[in-house]
Parts: sequence; structure tokens; C-alpha cells
Amino acid sequence: MLDINGLREEKGGDPEKVRESQRRRHKDVQIVDKVIEADVQWRQLQFKVDNLRGDYGKVNKEVAMKKKAGENADELIAKAKEIDAEIKAAEELCNKCMAERDEMLCKIGNIVPDSVPVSDDEDNNAIIRTYALEKVLKTESVPEFKIVKELDAAAQKHEGKLSHVDLIPMLGLADTERGAAIAGKIGARTCACVLVCVLMLVFKGNRGYFLIGDGVLLNQALISYGLAFLCPRGYVPLQTPFFMQKEAMAAVAQVLALSCGRCMK
Repeated sequence: MLDINGLREEKGGDPEKVRESQRRRHKDVQIVDKVIEADVQWRQLQFKVDNLRGDYGKVNKEVAMKKKAGENADELIAKAKEIDAEIKAAEELCNKCMAERDEMLCKIGNIVPDSVPVSDDEDNNAIIRTYALEKVLKTESVPEFKIVKELDAAAQKHEGKLSHVDLIPMLGLADTERGAAIAGKIGARTCACVLVCVLMLVFKGNRGYFLIGDGVLLNQALISYGLAFLCPRGYVPLQTPFFMQKEAMAAVAQVLALSCGRCMK
């Protein structure tokens, strides 16, 4: 998700840069202005909440002083309760506004660099590097290909080379059919929690799969390679905890034993 400050001009943000990025993606440009409008509304509400909290603190101090002096503070206590109710109502509106703003902000893609070709078709993606094309094209003189579509057209003229789509089921690296069936039941959000690694690229965006045998080993090897490459360059590995809904846990484990602090057998 983009940093909201990237849309705040007073914070050094550049909304027009984000709009242009959306145009290059062939996505909704108006959503940028909707996010800006929602952000302004949120900041106004947050300002109101902060002021109310300040008022509440002042009244509470006055109540304390009255009580310390042995004076009646009923009127101030009633005022404090009114302010507290206003704070809760304002906080609710503020949180709702922030949630709506962030939901729209998530729909805005990352900024597209100037070097990326403008197209709504991945076949027009630029080719940065190629390897062993002479073996695929069966020629020692490999022509220069600028976009993916040009290379695919040339490769399709030569038979005998299998793509990753063919090789994965042939080698038994993954089961996409069962994975897709499970993903359809548990929903995209849970499915997206499946291991994220380079190997996902070979499934053309299909995140519903089970890695099998050498597919698992290849996945682990790629993860190990990534860690070995990045750690010496100052990156710190981070592994998040895994969560499971109680209903799902109950289907495979003794939830009561876990909740009581006893070990499962």
C-alpha cells in the first residue's frame, strides 16, 4: 500500500505523479482524488478528537482541584461525561473514515517507473535480459527482442521445447487442480497466505496449488538462495507467526487441551 504522505502536498507528496501512474496502469484515476478527499476529512475529524481530548483533560483537572478544595464538582463532572460521549462518537466517525480511506488507498498500485512500457497487456513487457536463447531458437545469431510478444512469436516457431506449464505436471512438482479446489473453498485471503516465493511466477498468477516432492525442495532452495543473497547486504529476515481460526483448529486438534495449557497428544 502506498504511503498516504505521497498524496499530501504539504508533506512533499505528489498526487499528480500518482494519477499519472494510474493512467499508465489503465486504472481508475479518480480514486486518487477520492483518497485525498477522504484523507482531508479524516484529518479534520482527528483534529476534532484531539481538541475534545484536550478539553476533557482540562475539565478533569478542574474536577480534581474542586474536590481537593472540598467544593462541589457535580457540574464539571457532568460536563466531563458529555465531552467523553462526544469523544467516543467522534472517534467512531474518525476510525470509519480512516478505514474507508485506507480501503481505497489499497486499490492504488505502486508508482510505475518511467522505464516501464505503458500497456494494458503483459505481452508488451520489456525484455531486460535473456539466457540461452540460441538453444531455444536453434541459431548462433540471436536477434534483439525488445518486448515479450516478439520473443514468444519467435519461440513458438520452434518445436520440442516445453514450457513451465507443461513441465510442472510432468515432473509432479505441484498439484494445481486440488489446490484450486481448496482455494475456492477457503477464499482468496487465506489462499494468499500460501508460501510467497519466486516459484509462484511459474503458475501465471494461480496461487491455489500444493507443492509436491521436488517442488517443495525447489521452493526451499529458492528461499535459502534469497536469504543467502540478501542477508550479507544488510537485510534482516523476519518470520511472522501463523494463526488459525478456532473452528479450523478444532477440526484437527484438541482445542480444549490447548486452551487449558495442556500439551496435545
